[in-house]
Amino acid sequence: MIGFGYFFWLMLQITLEYIPISPEVSFLQIKQTEVSHRPEYLYLFYTHVYTSIFVLLLGFLAILRKDFGLKSLHKNIGKSYIFVVLCLSAPSGVYMGIFANGGFLSKFSFIILGILWWITTFKAFKLAKQKKIPPP
Repeated sequence: MIGFGYFFWLMLQITLEYIPISPEVSFLQIKQTEVSHRPEYLYLFYTHVYTSIFVLLLGFLAILRKDFGLKSLHKNIGKSYIFVVLCLSAPSGVYMGIFANGGFLSKFSFIILGILWWITTFKAFKLAKQKKIPPP
């Protein structure tokens, strides 16, 4: 719990740097080619940044079911997590990977990371729908 709290705090601090929305902030300073030539880039960047902090929190809260017996809360949080990852966070992450700094290997790695994130979340969703949840 302490480790999660610490890393969540760090991620929150990074996310807060991007409020309010502006193409002039930290990371985006080195991405001005994409910001100025690809109108969708900024929207997908902010989608990824803002949704990922919620995904981290939702993923953590979902495990509380085991500890506190909150099955319905777990189910609703899981639905939210799945929706946000499949529709927002992972697709925007794959798009961001296309423009990653560091050359081909860096781009490839980020794209694969986003695709695997989407696939594993979708597979978990399918297994949950079939009530085939493996024991922890």
